[in-house]
Amino acid sequence: MDLKHVRSVLADTTSRMGDKPVVELISEMAQSSKSLKEVSLDSQYMLGAILGSMLHQSYCDGRRLEEPLENGLVNNPREKELTEPLDRDFVLGVLEGRIPRDETLYVKDGRVFMDIANRDFTQLSPHWQYDNFMAGCCAARSVLTNWEGLTHNSEEVREFTTVAVANGIHEAWIARGNVGDYNADLATAYVNLPVDEQAKDLGHFTMATGLIDSLQQEIVKYQATTQTDTPTE
Repeated sequence: MDLKHVRSVLADTTSRMGDKPVVELISEMAQSSKSLKEVSLDSQYMLGAILGSMLHQSYCDGRRLEEPLENGLVNNPREKELTEPLDRDFVLGVLEGRIPRDETLYVKDGRVFMDIANRDFTQLSPHWQYDNFMAGCCAARSVLTNWEGLTHNSEEVREFTTVAVANGIHEAWIARGNVGDYNADLATAYVNLPVDEQAKDLGHFTMATGLIDSLQQEIVKYQATTQTDTPTE
């Protein structure tokens, strides 16, 4: 996706998420999908945005602090300097005063910083929305693609598929540029990660599985209703 399309997708999905509860959005997706194999690209984007919001909320839990970062919490992982290409217009808006500053969005020496753990998904800068959005899209797509294996009668098949999906989620995380000098040891396969790091990838997997299971149930209900309402000759 090019940057223009990214902005369009994020604006549309976050707007719809703000207007309707998740259960209603899931119901709408079910009505346009005959099965999980036929979930439209737009619905996959919506699943990605919902999951992205859930993933960000999970990140925030336990990291929200009452003391603002600018009051001494320097170099905290929650503090992100906004330097990515997607954030250029956002940064300019902050510097020019068009986007209000507060204790979670501030300027230091002409550079713009954001305390991402104290801002909701819809309040994040475009880059950080996109990062969570892509993480959500990856998890949703991986679970949708492997749903048959994840729900197989064989426990061995389910476990094998779970590891494969978790590995794909971790590889996508690496591909998005999340590995640096400080965490170079994470540039490895999922099975080689420490248990606490595996748990992070499994967290993405668990959220995606729960959401898509809800979608599957709504699809089944909608298809049953449609067949019941169809007149017979």
